Amino acid sequence: MDKQPLISLITVCYNGQKYLLPYINSLLNQSWSNVQYIFVNDGSTDKTEEIILSYKERFETKGWEFIYIKKPNGGQASAVNAALPRVRGKYFCFVDSDDIIEPNYLEEYCNFLENNKEYKFCYAKIKIVDYKNPDKNVRINERKLAPGQKDNLFEDLLMPRNLPIPPFFMAETRAFDRVVKNRTIYESPIGQNLQVLIPLAYKYKCGYIDKVLCTYLKHESNHSSTVKSINDIKRLKFNIITSIEDMPVAEKLSHILLVSDFFDKRFAFDRWKTLRISLFKIPFMKIKHKPSKIKVYFFGIPILRILR
Repeated sequence: MDKQPLISLITVCYNGQKYLLPYINSLLNQSWSNVQYIFVNDGSTDKTEEIILSYKERFETKGWEFIYIKKPNGGQASAVNAALPRVRGKYFCFVDSDDIIEPNYLEEYCNFLENNKEYKFCYAKIKIVDYKNPDKNVRINERKLAPGQKDNLFEDLLMPRNLPIPPFFMAETRAFDRVVKNRTIYESPIGQNLQVLIPLAYKYKCGYIDKVLCTYLKHESNHSSTVKSINDIKRLKFNIITSIEDMPVAEKLSHILLVSDFFDKRFAFDRWKTLRISLFKIPFMKIKHKPSKIKVYFFGIPILRILR
């Protein structure tokens, strides 16, 4: 490769001082030099700012563009929205401030996408370790498909099932711009990675690298390990589905019903739940559901009733 494509690496951090040094060292050890590094401090009250800014010169000496954004605490999706307009790279990725990536992480991901143009985003294998006992209970996370099985990552992301850990992907920026309008994701308290991955998986193929290139530190502060409201998860996925511009309305409704049915059966709701769906902050759909019935309203007008 004559010239390295630019990679935009985004990190969102809130009170991450406890885990920052291993993360920073893994970035400074990267073999890839053409990087736009965007660090978003989401209103941290600890020493996050002091620590990351103390490394600014080292990143710039490495040849990386260093962009530091500080904003009031608003959650990870809000912080991602602060970073996305600044992205200039041909490819972009998220790396959490408590994760560790191998020295060839960016190189392997970028070369894979450059050499396999049929894929617009990709994953490698992920090592999962316990922060307090890093040498015990080490697991490898990867997406496994049976021989001949069709890769329907889009549907599996909706369910969810058989998934790699969401943050460890790299995507082509132009492909992302085609599926997420104005580089703006829904500011939910959860699921900022899904808002990138689900639209991409609807339209494009995901590639898989057969190497362990990153380490996920499992600890009590992980956003992904906190208890989340099932309604919040459903509302998030409904908003993602409705925001996919190329998806026909009938197909959107089909996927919404599929997600609703999956979560209702899994968590055995026995009373009416109401979910309101907005597009660009304009409420347009309401879904009332319980295991036996679904009612769909469009701008307040009942349009569908399903008995199950």
